[in-house]
Amino acid sequence: MKYSKLSFKLGISVLAFGLSGWASADCFIGAATNAASVQADSGNGTYSCSVLSTSNGTMHDVTGQVAYSVGSDGRVTWSVPVNANGYPTVDVDMVTVSNNSGKRCNYNYSGQKKDGTGLSTSDLSTAKYVTVCADGVIAPEPPPPPPEPVSTVGNGCDASFSYDTNSNGKFDVAIGYSKNAGNGLEGAAVCANTANGGSQHQCINECVPHVIPAGTDCTANANGEVPVQCRACEFEDAASLSKGLKYCYYWENHVDTATAGYFKPGPKKKSLSAQIDVTTGSNCYTVTMGPMYGGYTYSYQYCP
Repeated sequence: MKYSKLSFKLGISVLAFGLSGWASADCFIGAATNAASVQADSGNGTYSCSVLSTSNGTMHDVTGQVAYSVGSDGRVTWSVPVNANGYPTVDVDMVTVSNNSGKRCNYNYSGQKKDGTGLSTSDLSTAKYVTVCADGVIAPEPPPPPPEPVSTVGNGCDASFSYDTNSNGKFDVAIGYSKNAGNGLEGAAVCANTANGGSQHQCINECVPHVIPAGTDCTANANGEVPVQCRACEFEDAASLSKGLKYCYYWENHVDTATAGYFKPGPKKKSLSAQIDVTTGSNCYTVTMGPMYGGYTYSYQYCP
């Protein structure tokens, strides 16, 4: 688990706590080890977890609760059971790997790690012994992420409805809301009409400025197209987001239909906002949309 300081009751040759990515002697600490730090220990014999303690108390041996194996390179891979949400159910604070001569590497873990790969002995020989130590204190599981809106791209909802019985005036987009969409959670929906080949994309609605290369000619050609390098915003996926979503600017400008590295810039034509107001003590909520082309904003109240 997490610890501010480890106290030792026997001598250790080199200590390297709290220095992520730092290795002592030949102990390997690649990113896949998931370790916060590593230390080399030249002591002989088996390792006893009881000689270590954290701020939560003395550590104990949990090796029997951890699955581990030694690869063809002599290094160790370990993992612990996880719950339905993928959160570790066994605490791991240290994994010590050694060979017959006692050439040992002690890998220290902070937070709740569920696995590690590539743990070595201090002389990089084949691992013979693995001991896993923990203080038994597991950090609370983080709350689940907030629910996302129901959408066509994620849930297949369809907005193909009309405002009269003759199916005239079909709507392209519908915005929905419920105070209790299940399990006591509110829900929202953004559904698109895909009946005529339309599509929906989830995207990041911001303009991350694109640096136009020096000397780029941004003069539009006879078709009104300009080189993609002349774009005002980035098109690429946002690397920081696990979903790898594209920026909305990419879709707004039909970059997926661009040919030969050109695209037609699309100046914004209209912004229509939708707002939902929910008040305490009332079963009703108010939906506000606008301004419409006539300049008016309209509000409607719905009471479930």
